[in-house]
Amino acid sequence: MTKEVRDNFDGQTYDADDALEFSFVDRNHEAGLVKVEGDISRAGFLDLYGKMVKKPKYQVWVRHDEEEKERTGKSGHWRKLD
Repeated sequence: MTKEVRDNFDGQTYDADDALEFSFVDRNHEAGLVKVEGDISRAGFLDLYGKMVKKPKYQVWVRHDEEEKERTGKSGHWRKLD
């Protein structure tokens, strides 16, 4: 275990390696931009995300090697996961 973080949704403590950081920004607050930051377990995030969208589209960033970078001019691409 590296470090423990407290999940701001369920209040439980999780290993930092099994948690994600999140930030929400309220653009319409009378005080201006308001940002909320916190931690959530990976399982909690996937559950929350699954409730927000009908069919979650998970993607992973695939980093290109030097040869591919030269050929495409890009450092990588997003690949959809099933």
